[in-house]
Amino acid sequence: MIPEKGSVGASGDLAPLAHLALSLIGEGEAFFQCERMESREALRRAGLKPVELQAKEGLALLNGTQAMHAVGGLALLRAKRLSRVADVAGGEPRGAKRYSCRFRSALARRPAPSRPERGS
Repeated sequence: MIPEKGSVGASGDLAPLAHLALSLIGEGEAFFQCERMESREALRRAGLKPVELQAKEGLALLNGTQAMHAVGGLALLRAKRLSRVADVAGGEPRGAKRYSCRFRSALARRPAPSRPERGS
């Protein structure tokens, strides 16, 4: 559970990262399946054990660099996905035109009951 207020909003702000690190070590509070509870209980329900930090690992969790890397990684994945979608969408009009012309000409040869004949 990371408080919404109380942070100065700087890059690598220590307060929100400290609350995040608390949940990893089984301290503080967390949400699990939309229920607020003690972090230790949330970890237990998820089948996880609290992390036992070694030397300098607590400082590394509060550094903030890993959060910037995570956001950058997500942005990269989204950009790759968008690039694939753009490739598919960009290649579609040529094929769509070819098939839609065939489809329209097939419909023109076959009168539908709801469509009046051309001469009437």
